Amino acid sequence: MATCKLMRTSARRSWILLSESSLGRRSFSYSSKTASSSPRPQSHKPSIPAITLEEHFLTASSAAKLGSSGNRPSPLDALSRVTGRDLRTGLTDVGPHRLQSMDAANISHQVLSHGSLPAHPDRFVGFAALPMGGPRGGAEGAAARGHGAGAVELDVPIYIHPAFPLEVVAEAKYQGNYDAFSASCIGSWAYGWHSDIAVHILRLYASGLFDAHPEVKLVIGHMGETLPMMIGRIGQWQRGFSGAKRSFEDVWKKNIYVTTSGFFDVPPLKLLLDTLPADHIMYSVDYPFGSNEQGAEFLERIEKENVFEKYGGEEAYRGFLRGNAEKLLKLREKGITSA
Repeated sequence: MATCKLMRTSARRSWILLSESSLGRRSFSYSSKTASSSPRPQSHKPSIPAITLEEHFLTASSAAKLGSSGNRPSPLDALSRVTGRDLRTGLTDVGPHRLQSMDAANISHQVLSHGSLPAHPDRFVGFAALPMGGPRGGAEGAAARGHGAGAVELDVPIYIHPAFPLEVVAEAKYQGNYDAFSASCIGSWAYGWHSDIAVHILRLYASGLFDAHPEVKLVIGHMGETLPMMIGRIGQWQRGFSGAKRSFEDVWKKNIYVTTSGFFDVPPLKLLLDTLPADHIMYSVDYPFGSNEQGAEFLERIEKENVFEKYGGEEAYRGFLRGNAEKLLKLREKGITSA
């Protein structure tokens, strides 16, 4: 089961759907990737301006409300401890510091995790959000405003992002003879989030969703949430999915889109390119938990190793940097980006 949000890429223009795993309560999107609240000099600029689409921000009031829950430390406290910095500045800033960091890494647009940002509509594209505590009411509210069509009817993707597990789940699966920070790390950004989303995709597959809606488009982040290395293994047990008519590999290649958010290593990207069409893969940073500097260095390694040569060359690389996101989110069609 997943909870969904109707998204829009600007105040007026294009609607997208976002979904989050219901394995956890609604929380803001987090990752453990190293971040910087202020920009640093970049070692490399890609020649093509990039669009990144799993980037995060919080309002100052929301950041102030994020506290500890039971035995679990505050998410921002835990992440700040891991990175050695207070991440509130990076999350709440949607002004000069973030823009300078984007410019240094040649990022033309960020698609942010929540809301539209009228102060910089030429740089920030916002996902509109429905209340996750009452998804039925949110869906009814969207329908009342003329946005009641489903994802397939609207030809928009559903973005599935992990959330922190419920306390009872965290206690059973992740707590042990180590401190609460370690438990949070295991259960979320280090591994738990990614395995949760992989299981979630398999549950959707087993339910027959992709047979009932063969045109549905799902987006997952974090270099495929561990699924690329499991494609062959899942295929070995294909007969076990009695409720699915299509093979999982077919669904993976036709219905799933993946961002690289928070991952900056070339080998996982090569594996992803070996298992998924290049036009289904999109560059992302996971800012501010991942830094634009890390992203720029990642792109430099990709270019030095000519990674995309056997996957479509320069055209495929351009798609990876921006073209695939423009097409999937209809950014150019809606006048948000231009050639």
